[in-house]
Amino acid sequence: MATMLNDPHVQDMLWKNTSNDRSAYKETLKLAQLEIDARNALYEGCDPEHTRLHVTLKLLDIKARYKCTDASMDAELSYWHTVLPKGNMLPRSVEEAKKIVCPLDLPHVRYHTCINDCIIYRNEHEDKIECLVCNEPQFKRGKKDPRKVVWYFPLIPRLQRYFADAKEARNMSWHKTRIMASKNDGILRHIADGC
Repeated sequence: MATMLNDPHVQDMLWKNTSNDRSAYKETLKLAQLEIDARNALYEGCDPEHTRLHVTLKLLDIKARYKCTDASMDAELSYWHTVLPKGNMLPRSVEEAKKIVCPLDLPHVRYHTCINDCIIYRNEHEDKIECLVCNEPQFKRGKKDPRKVVWYFPLIPRLQRYFADAKEARNMSWHKTRIMASKNDGILRHIADGC
């Protein structure tokens, strides 16, 4: 992970466009801290593979996979923090864990949508305050908070992240390379081989 973060293309992907110098400086600090977390072991004497970033990503993956609440994960983190040797770099809370991995987040766009999924309030519907189909209001009563939001993750940044890692790039292009390698051997390994 640490060597991948040194790749200039990966750094360009992780760099978020900013509007002023102060934001650019904060972005630089975040990426520098991410590199430090990718290199430093979780505690002195542990396996060098178990860096602060690696363990934090694994913990957040477990949290999402098994639908753990923030409170249960916070309790577990505080317990493990006391069990591990003094001076360990394990995050103490889910909030701290999210701050560690925040430079890795994918770019996204949030759109307000009708509570009944009739329309998305964008383009020609951007200025509407109620749904054109079911007449439901866009915002919560007495507030400017939307009743429902949909997150859109553009495809190109996701594909760029996959192809930044050599192993993932091989997995993403296996179909093309497999067809070229075993085109005429007559063995049926995949549905596409029957064509």
